[in-house]
Amino acid sequence: MIINKWLTASHHKNTPQTIRKKLRGILILLVFITACTTAENLLPKLTGNILINAPTTASAGSDIEVSVGPLNVANGTPIGLVMVGVRGPKVYNTVFTNGEAHFRIPSTDTYQPGYVALIVASENARGEASIIVFSPRRRNIHNSIMMAMNTSIPFDS
Repeated sequence: MIINKWLTASHHKNTPQTIRKKLRGILILLVFITACTTAENLLPKLTGNILINAPTTASAGSDIEVSVGPLNVANGTPIGLVMVGVRGPKVYNTVFTNGEAHFRIPSTDTYQPGYVALIVASENARGEASIIVFSPRRRNIHNSIMMAMNTSIPFDS
């Protein structure tokens, strides 16, 4: 409506030249608005594998920091993490900031020792990692293997 009034203003004659000038002004304004849009909207969607940065072992009852990136992704792109452990799945969500995403798995979700699988997903990309959660007394994997080997007793016939 404003543009229509501007194109038909009574104090200007609507000659082909004035209409071209006005349309040229509108076109320049549209080009300027388009040029000011962020490049983030032009980034391609995520596909393929996502590398997860997570420790391979952790102590039961401690926080675990997990990060993803850096990736070529727009700020605010959502990403989800599913942690599947002894107590079942837990879901965490965050967004990418400067190409990176950070998750903190709280100690309340890691108090049970065992194997933990991590799966992240964002747009069309996926990633997997795993963590072995040890009780604080058995943090060293070699000690756990040695204890298991020491408990086996062969029977004589």
